[in-house]
Amino acid sequence: EGDSADAGASPAAPDPSTDDLVAGGAGAAIDDMGSEATEALAYGGSSSPIPGPTPDGLSPELSPLSSADKPAFKAHARSSLALRSTARDAANPSASWLATPEELLPEFRFWRDIYAKYDKSKVVLHHPRHLGVVYEVVNLSDIDNDPRLTDIERARMRENRVNSRRSDFAAALERLAEGSSSGSEEEIRIKKLFENVFEENKYKRAAEDGVRSQTGQRDKFIAGLARSGRYLGEIESLFSAYGLPRELTRLIFVESMFNLQAVSKTGASGIWQFMPATGKLYLQMNEIVDERNDPIAATHAAARLLRHNYDELGTWPLAVNAYNSGRGRMKQAVAKLGTTDIAKIVRGFESPGYGFASRNF
Repeated sequence: EGDSADAGASPAAPDPSTDDLVAGGAGAAIDDMGSEATEALAYGGSSSPIPGPTPDGLSPELSPLSSADKPAFKAHARSSLALRSTARDAANPSASWLATPEELLPEFRFWRDIYAKYDKSKVVLHHPRHLGVVYEVVNLSDIDNDPRLTDIERARMRENRVNSRRSDFAAALERLAEGSSSGSEEEIRIKKLFENVFEENKYKRAAEDGVRSQTGQRDKFIAGLARSGRYLGEIESLFSAYGLPRELTRLIFVESMFNLQAVSKTGASGIWQFMPATGKLYLQMNEIVDERNDPIAATHAAARLLRHNYDELGTWPLAVNAYNSGRGRMKQAVAKLGTTDIAKIVRGFESPGYGFASRNF
């Protein structure tokens, strides 16, 4: 149930180790958009093509329209972002679930930087389990800004530079694990990064885990904030009508950055990135219609799914995580570990279908 990112494939790519994985969204494929789909222009209140010159010789865009001909506009609710209102109501005790557990602060800080600090020209090389261990932020701006390169050349050069540095750190971890450290400045720096990692054979395990790369999302996040103005106010109103915290509407930024054309490599679609099997539980889907791509219809579906998750799991952190990993898997985690503490589940639940994407959702 839910949109499982790890059950067979991660949301943005089949391999969770790839760097285009965005916070482990439930099928999130934040596709690059050269431009948004062009909307049909309305003339005289009609969506028909713009007619030719008018009898008086004026072009259509200069012809005066009577009040009866002017298109009607519907005023939608403005979002809390547009009103510069904080999403969290600190005076509301029910909002206490929003507080980041201390055990998950490294993860919180990592993803905050990915969304707010680093853009697509920065690739973060890090430990896949201990996100506080960041080996390096690889700067690719010189490649991205070189006008002499084709897109193919640019992509190849980016990949080569990232892989080269990844190999450097993997080799350094191997030397530390074998006790054959050269004492280089880089190895000394890695040792300092691991000072707060308390586990046996930590360098050996880190070498086995590999060095993961994560591309910055700041530029895409800013574009998503701009696009959100079309629908977020209405979506917040719908969530309130369903009795859901409006903070949950921010999941769309993780799922699709409000890209209405977002389609994942695993088949998820729409701003809420419903997988086909889950979408069919809540939405009309056939050869002609796919309501996953209707932002309002899909919002009703997402609200119902999140409410269902909450009713069965009892806490919003579990309900949110289940949106990615599935309600059944969260029930399994609670039963296995004997806790509803999201931090303990993220840290301690082991399952083939509960990988990097789900742990970081």
